[in-house]
Amino acid sequence: MKLIRLTSDSNDGRFDNSFNDEIIIEPKSKIALQSLAVRSDIGSLTIDDDNHDIQFEVKTGNTRTVTLNNFTYDENDNHKFLNDLQLKFNQGLQYTDGQSATKFKNELGFQFKVDVAKKGQLQVQMANTIYAYQSPADIKNVFAIQGGTEVNLAGTNPVKIASITSGVNSGRADEKHSIYSIKPFTTGLGVFRVKISTWITDNTMATSGFEFGLCDSSPSTWTLPSIPDSKKTYALRGFQPTTAFSIKKGDDTDFAPANPQVFPSVDGSNEGITGVNADILEMSIQGENIVCTIFKSADAAGTVLFTEPYEVDSNGIPVPLFGYLAFHGSRGNIELTDLKFTPDAYLEPRPNTLGDPDETDEIGSGSRPLVAGANSTIKKIDFGTESVASFLGFNNIVNISPTGRRATFNADQLFKALIENECYIILLDNIPLESYDGLKQGRKSILASVPNPSDGDRVIYEPNTNNYIELNNANPISLRNIRARILYQDYTPVNTIGLSVLSLLVD
Repeated sequence: MKLIRLTSDSNDGRFDNSFNDEIIIEPKSKIALQSLAVRSDIGSLTIDDDNHDIQFEVKTGNTRTVTLNNFTYDENDNHKFLNDLQLKFNQGLQYTDGQSATKFKNELGFQFKVDVAKKGQLQVQMANTIYAYQSPADIKNVFAIQGGTEVNLAGTNPVKIASITSGVNSGRADEKHSIYSIKPFTTGLGVFRVKISTWITDNTMATSGFEFGLCDSSPSTWTLPSIPDSKKTYALRGFQPTTAFSIKKGDDTDFAPANPQVFPSVDGSNEGITGVNADILEMSIQGENIVCTIFKSADAAGTVLFTEPYEVDSNGIPVPLFGYLAFHGSRGNIELTDLKFTPDAYLEPRPNTLGDPDETDEIGSGSRPLVAGANSTIKKIDFGTESVASFLGFNNIVNISPTGRRATFNADQLFKALIENECYIILLDNIPLESYDGLKQGRKSILASVPNPSDGDRVIYEPNTNNYIELNNANPISLRNIRARILYQDYTPVNTIGLSVLSLLVD
């Protein structure tokens, strides 16, 4: 039995030790890792005024610039950096670009996701989600009907949506006649939109009209058929065609008329205008805000009823939102149509038509709300500086995707700041071993694989059992130099600090 202790003060995980004495490895010997002691330099990233700007393009030439929070990130808070990166990407998507002129549509319904893949490498994904619902089956893929039957869905492209009941005095003051999303709203550039199809004056405010909005709690937590107003985070209610719309936002305790007041569009009989000139109501995510807008005929910009900050938790993650649509008036008195809703693009099961929201025409007459479109385009991310790109594991500052509806940008190296995904490989460079690696699809002189070795930046590892590897040497081997490396699981070098010690046993 021989003990060989290797040391290194290099910063790249390399051991290159020469010996004055000849070390003889006898025929048919075996070798094992006895211990490893190393301090790894996981690294940190300081975001400041010199590197906080990152650019991306969903379509060539439409460059968006986002600004990251100034902060110093390391292994203890790297998740905050990834959350901030994802948040800023999504907030950088633009709703109004060329709305009244070029009709640029490529960012509506779009969403970014930043995470670490199974192999420990960062990936930045872009995808657009479902937008239009052309049949009752489409709606039921994303929305649940209260009680399974309390809302009537009729027709196709577009579907008309109304209470299941009809007749005088058949409305309800609660939300029994409602649909609600079973998938949360996108955290990207999202829209929730409906259009007036029928709106006839009812005889009571309490049981007439409708409301729609976004809630910051899952429908599974609601005590239906009533949805407490406290759960209606961003909402709009229409009582009568002749009554101003009411809104509720944020911490508001109840609905109240918007200020200034906005009234529905009515015809000569004071009934709601229908057809191509009907009002379109919308909740949207635009940057850091939830925006409630009403679009009237030939109204390009729409009338904003409120703009409210989109709540983000302490880790930089937007609070999930769920859409609902409730009918207080009876079928025949109030009917909505042309539902648009963009669910989260990355939650399973994904919508059936993910990535293909294509609507080529304006809604109604004149310039109306921005519509989604197919976006088979070249996409780009420019990290701005080498410091940001390399910290994330990208070799290139500028990364460009092939033409397509969605894109995934994969880092070239491990995201080393995510220490829980580390796995070290001990490789002997001048001693051939009977070791094989599926990643490299062949023989590699791997002495040991050290899983999850880190306690902070310090690695002190000693296996419970010495696992010997065959050398299969038919003749004695004379050594005066031994070279070894500590590598990450993808064979990239481990940055080390101070003196590293690697102890080997030869039997």
